[in-house]
Amino acid sequence: MTWRRLLRTWLLPALIAVSVQAESAVPAGALLPQAVARAANSIPARLTDQQFWKLSSDFSEPNGYFRSENLVSNEHTFQYVIPALVRQVPPGGVYVGVAPDQNFTYIVATQPRIAFIVDIRRGNLLQHLMYKALIELSADRADFLAKLFSVPRPAGLGPSSTAAELFDGVGRVKASETIYRQNVREMTVHLTKRHGFPIASEDLEQLESIYFAFFWEGPNIRYSVGSGFGGRGAMGFPSAGNWIRGVYTVSCAINGQPAAVERFEVQ
Repeated sequence: MTWRRLLRTWLLPALIAVSVQAESAVPAGALLPQAVARAANSIPARLTDQQFWKLSSDFSEPNGYFRSENLVSNEHTFQYVIPALVRQVPPGGVYVGVAPDQNFTYIVATQPRIAFIVDIRRGNLLQHLMYKALIELSADRADFLAKLFSVPRPAGLGPSSTAAELFDGVGRVKASETIYRQNVREMTVHLTKRHGFPIASEDLEQLESIYFAFFWEGPNIRYSVGSGFGGRGAMGFPSAGNWIRGVYTVSCAINGQPAAVERFEVQ
């Protein structure tokens, strides 16, 4: 199964990005196995676009304040718990996570039936809509990274490329404003026309500003504790490229199974 099909099967058809004012997310695996099995039987195989949007809208609260827009995870050791999660959490349950990209690793590892991403920031909801559009518009991981950073697809990258090769590749090519503008239009059409999501104009503007941060900062984008996006006030936190390399390296070390590592590298 390809990376794209993995995310479509376990994440995109059922992921609801919800903006809620909560201190923490419900930990994955909190449900007992029997309860997980019973709950899974009541979850539809796929949500319609209308169901997706209604759940996201109905469950969301007004945007809350947070001191920064953490567009990239600052949790570079989160993958250490994955072996325990895989042993203790049966597939087919419900995943509840918070914040941006580390959720993809957990979702691919635990294989839930449905996933809820919660965050105090509405920007996190919009960032996951951005990811949804980019993943669905991309043929593979190299295509996804090229679109994410608004660069021409680097030559020589394919399905077997490692995380390091992928980020080295996109890091060698210059971002293009023309590609950026084209991708913004394609994402907007994909979300509002193909899926029919009634995204407000101010949300579309914020979604573009989030995407602009990836265009402007490139693979060096990182978590920031100050105001604004990207690398401002972000010293001490790993860049997106180094963060993914670290996830891949540590996953290899703690799992030791190529098939599992390939799943973790889906990010």
